[in-house]
Amino acid sequence: MFQNKCDVASLVERHLGSLYPNFPRVRPILVRQARDLLVCTFHGNLARFEREFCIPATELLRAVRDIADRKVCADTSHYFNKQTVVYV
Repeated sequence: MFQNKCDVASLVERHLGSLYPNFPRVRPILVRQARDLLVCTFHGNLARFEREFCIPATELLRAVRDIADRKVCADTSHYFNKQTVVYV
């Protein structure tokens, strides 16, 4: 079990570290949540956890980050008859 704790922290750092702007601050929370998922959902199967959770989560977060990096989405409002700017 101790080995899984170290490996989970490594997986979190490898997959999510570059996607969180304040990673050192949220790292302990992410590692704790990842351990919970590993134990409760993936029954300690680290390879399956990485394949079925870490990799898809990384891809999803990258997509969200890419959209957020665009900063502004324009939405034409029918109610005000003007362009509304939405900051993401």
